[in-house]
Amino acid sequence: MCRFALYIGPPIKLEDLLTLPENSLIAQSRCGGNVSNLLGVEQSELWCEGLNAKLNERVNGDGFGVAWYDRRVASEPCLFKLAWPAWHDRNLFDLAKFVNSGLILAHVRAATSSASRVQGPTPVSEQNCHPFRYRRWTFMHNGMVPCFSRLRRRLRSLLPDKLYEGLEGTTDSEHLFALFLAQLPMPDAAADGGPPLDPYEAQYPAERIAEWLHVRLAISAEFGAQFFRRRPSLSQATIQTIVLLADEAGVTAACSLNIAVSDGTHVVVSRYRSSVRQDPPSLYFRVGGSFACEGGKLVASAAADGKPRAVFVCSEPLSTTGRGSAVDDEWTLIPKDHLLVISGRSVDEVPASSVAGGISLRPISLRRPNPAVSPEVHRMRSAT
Repeated sequence: MCRFALYIGPPIKLEDLLTLPENSLIAQSRCGGNVSNLLGVEQSELWCEGLNAKLNERVNGDGFGVAWYDRRVASEPCLFKLAWPAWHDRNLFDLAKFVNSGLILAHVRAATSSASRVQGPTPVSEQNCHPFRYRRWTFMHNGMVPCFSRLRRRLRSLLPDKLYEGLEGTTDSEHLFALFLAQLPMPDAAADGGPPLDPYEAQYPAERIAEWLHVRLAISAEFGAQFFRRRPSLSQATIQTIVLLADEAGVTAACSLNIAVSDGTHVVVSRYRSSVRQDPPSLYFRVGGSFACEGGKLVASAAADGKPRAVFVCSEPLSTTGRGSAVDDEWTLIPKDHLLVISGRSVDEVPASSVAGGISLRPISLRRPNPAVSPEVHRMRSAT
C-alpha cells in the first residue's frame, strides 16, 4: 500500500510535513512501518501482525505528489509530482523549505506489483501518482480495489463524458476520484438567468462532501437489481458504489479505501475496509492551535480560545513518544469504517494568528447495523 499525509490550519512550510519530522512522509517512503503499535492494538481487536505488514508496505518509492492551496493566487491547488522515489529529488527538498500553505495533501506510492494475487501490476508513471486534481478538488487514496480490471468498464460507464475524457492514468484511485466527482450535482441556470454554475467550482458544505464520499442512501436489493440495466442516477455514494461494483463482478477480496478529498476549504477523510473481519491501513490525526517542528518533534500550541485551529491526518504519526518508537499519545487512530470531516474557513484567506471560526472535527461511522435500511448517521463523541 501507499502512505499519505495532509495538513489544514495556519500556514506551515511543506517541510514541516514532508521532511523535518522524525517520521516525515519522506521517511515513511524509505522505510515505513517503523512506528510500533501502528494500528493501535489496544484500540482495534482486528489487528494482527501479518495483516499489518500486508496493509502497510515498508518501501513506497514508486512516485510522490504534493498539492497545496493558496487562495491568494487561485482556487485550484498547485500540484508537484515525481515518478521516482521522493528521497532522490533534491528539488523537492529545496521547494519544501520555501513554500507555505494552510492546506497541504501529500502522497508516496507503492505500485501494485506483478506478485499480487488480486491485482495486476500498475505502471510507475507521473499520471498514476497521487494526489489527483480536478479544478479546485484534490483526491488521494491509500488502499486497493482488488481485481479492478474486472469492474473498470462498468465504473467508466457511470461517468459523464467530461470526467471520462479527463482520465489520464490507469489506477483504481484515479477512477475513484472520477466517480466521486460524478456525485456533484448538475446545477440549474443561475438565478440571474445566466449560464449554469460550474459544479466543480461551486462551494459545498463539508457535510455534503461526506455524503458524496460515503454517507448516502443505503444499498437495497431493489437498487442492486436495476443497477446495470439502465444508466443509474448515482444515488449511491462513492464508497458504496465501488463496493457494489466489486460484488457484482464477483470479487471476493475486500476493498481497502483510505481516502482524502478536499475542495480547498474542507477536508473529508475515510478509513474503510469492506471486510468486517479485517482492518484498513492505519490512519491517525492530531489537532492543536498551531504546530511547529522542533528537533524532529511536532510541538503544538493551544489557541487562546482552546478551539482546534490545525489538524494533521497521516497514515503514520509524524512523531513518537521519545520512548522508543511507540505512537505518541497526542495522535488518535481514526476508527475502522469512519469518516473524519474537517470543516472551516480557508486558512489562506485570514492571518495565521486569527483563523476565524476555527476547525470543526466530526468523526462519522460508516458501518450500518442493517444495510437494507437507511439509519441515521452514527456520530462518535467529538475528538475535540
